[in-house]
Parts: sequence; C-alpha cells; structure tokens
Amino acid sequence: MQNIIQSVHEKSGTFTSSLLLLLAAMLALDVCASAQISQGFRGLVLDSTGAAIAKATVTVHNEGTGVDKPVITTSTGNWTVPFLDPGVYDVRVEVNGFKSVDKTKITLSTGQIAEVNFSLVPGAVAETITVNASGDVLDYDKADVGSVLENQLLEQLPDFDNNTFNFAIYTPGLMTTTNVFAPGNQSAQTFTIHGGSVEFSIDGVANISGTGPEHYTMSPPPDALQEFKITTSPVDAASGRAPSGMIDMTLKTGTQKLHGAAYEYLQRAFLNANTPLNDANISKNIAAGASASTIAKYNKAAFTQNQYGIELDGPVLIPKLWQGNKQSFFLVLYEDLHNQSIATALASVPTPAMATGDFSGLLGLSVNGATYNGAIYDPTSEAACTAHNSDNSTYASGHPAVCRYQYGYGPGTGVGPQGNPVLIGTPNVISQQPD
Repeated sequence: MQNIIQSVHEKSGTFTSSLLLLLAAMLALDVCASAQISQGFRGLVLDSTGAAIAKATVTVHNEGTGVDKPVITTSTGNWTVPFLDPGVYDVRVEVNGFKSVDKTKITLSTGQIAEVNFSLVPGAVAETITVNASGDVLDYDKADVGSVLENQLLEQLPDFDNNTFNFAIYTPGLMTTTNVFAPGNQSAQTFTIHGGSVEFSIDGVANISGTGPEHYTMSPPPDALQEFKITTSPVDAASGRAPSGMIDMTLKTGTQKLHGAAYEYLQRAFLNANTPLNDANISKNIAAGASASTIAKYNKAAFTQNQYGIELDGPVLIPKLWQGNKQSFFLVLYEDLHNQSIATALASVPTPAMATGDFSGLLGLSVNGATYNGAIYDPTSEAACTAHNSDNSTYASGHPAVCRYQYGYGPGTGVGPQGNPVLIGTPNVISQQPD
C-alpha cells in the first residue's frame, strides 16, 4: 500500500451551530418553582431579650427580578427560603409590636445557604430600621473551599475561544489539559482538582459527559452565565460523585430590565503566530541554504475562523395578560462557529498494481524485521479445497477441515494437507472478472 501525506482543505469543517434556546423562563408567580439548586436563605427572628418571635413575616426580595418570597417564622422563630437564584437580595421582617427591619444588598452566591438573623426592638410596624448587610452574611453550614466568578468578571476576563471552562484555571489546585483546539468540544478538555476527578453541573443538574469522568457535556458561553463556581475541598454530600471537587454553572434567569450582547471572535492566519516547529524548520533551512520554495513550505497555513453569537434576557411582558404580579423571565442565546483551515492527514491508498488485482507485492515483505506474508484467499474455492483436504482438525491447530486456496493456486491430483494446493498462476493476483 502506498502511504500518501496530503493536505486537506476543510471548508466550514468545524461547523457548530448551538442554538441554546435557554428559555430559562423562571416563572415567578406566587407558587414559583425555581431551578433545583441549593442556594437560599435561612435565619432566626428574636426580640431584644433573646426570645423567639413566632408568626413574623419574612420577605426575601430579589433586586434584579423584583420577585418577593414571603415566609412565616415557626414557633421557634426559624425561617427558610430555599431554591433561589444567585443574585443580590433584600430581606425584610415584619411583626406587630416591633419595628420592621430591612437588611439590604445581600449577595447570594451559587451553592450558598446564607444565614440572616434578626433582633427586633419594640415599636410600630411602620417604623423601619434599614441595615446594609452586604458584608455580614456567612454560610455556616458548609466548609467548602473554592472560588466564585460572577458574570461581570467573566465578561471582563480575556478568553480567546469563548469557552467558560478556560476560567477554571484561575482556581488553585485545578489542572486542565486541552488536547486540540476545538471550541465547545467537551472531549478535548479534561479537568482534575488535586489530581482527582471533577463533578460538573448546570443549575444543579449533572453536566457530566459519557466520554469520561473529567469531561463536561455542555459549555454555555460566558454571556449566558450568572455565576461560575469551582469548589475544591471538601465537597457537599449532595454532590459527592467526584472525590476532588465540583464545577457548577448558574445560568442567567433574566431580570426586570432587558439586557443583550453581541460578540464576534475573529481569527485569521495573518494575525496568528507560526508554530514553533515551523519556525525551527525555517531557521534550519535558511542556515542550510535551502531554496525559497522549500522554506515556503513552513510558512503559516491558511486559517479563517468566525465564532459569533447574540444573547438576550429580560422580562416576559404581554400587555393585559401577563404583567404585574405575573412575572416570567427569559434567556435566549445563539452561537455559531465557522472554521476553514488546512490540515495534514496520513492515508493509505492502493497501488496502481492493486487496482488491477495484483496483490503480489504483499508477499515476502519485511515489517519491523519480521517477514510478512499477506496472502489473499479465494472465497469461491472453499468447496474445492475442502473436497481435496486431508486435514480434519481446527483452525487453532493449524490443520482445519475447511480450507480455501490462495489466489494463484488450485487443487492438485488427489487429496492432501489444506487441499493439496498447486501453483496454477501468479500468487496473490486476482484475475479480472468481466462486469
């Protein structure tokens, strides 16, 4: 067989059309069912003496969407509001006989259970004490170690192929290997934290690929994300399938204001550097006095890539039908990738002799110092060969009862081992049959 190295020109070879209709329509009705993710608030309402206050109304207000989640404290003064979206919240408590208290600007991150406690003083409900609690809230339930990248930071950090997972390298202990340049190709990247496998999720839903435990299934672009959280150690038991850590993405849900973005990642050969290997070959050939045509072989190959998309999120408003207390939000993202490049491929093709049925060149070859005999047997000769075969054993023994003749051989007089073959033509030459 002839080995031919050829250049392959791929037109739109890596065409990826990801229409992520992430219609994250988070229905914010009074019976809202948000994404099943673990972040939320909880706390305790006490009076100035430390006694629990029951039946107080605690309202959690999302500043971005304007959605309110009211709850009533228990007989022990406890309250909880789970399954919230990451964002900035205000928490207000009201009860007869006490002044109302507002704690504002509380940032809730992915996977966080924030504890917000209140100590009320006697007074009228109409009187309100406002506290900026932006730096007072801690998560006492978990000992997670890691980092959280918010949307504003994701949009500002440099990223050459719009792949959110590239930002994971900013977390200590995390390692990634990119085998090939392939935006959105989950099997091209592997991730480990302190050498162990990683759990992937989007809004609390598993994002693990069947190609391997270190691979993800989907990589939403940065413009679609609210937050990107990497947990290194230890991992919460609810996400314990991976021993070393977790990478969780939280999608935008839309807010009361319409927001959009458009982007284009453009790459051209004249903007890119040549490969180190090509540069080394150019220097070597110049030093050897090679011709210009030889040196030109190592110039940058033609390359064109356009990766572009649009993102839009905001409120769903239908006049006189869906507005006011009926609140829904949406996120729509479209991304496309067009790639045109030149690559080198290795292929094996038949020789001109093989095209005419002559495979004699496969006989008596030396491969890695060993003799290779690529004999080809005629499938139509099985009946004749078996009829003249004196062997009556198995293939494992080397003397099977059923046999075929190699092309160029036929039955001799009488019976013998493996059909008593005799040369009747040229070995390994398949005679041309009329169409």
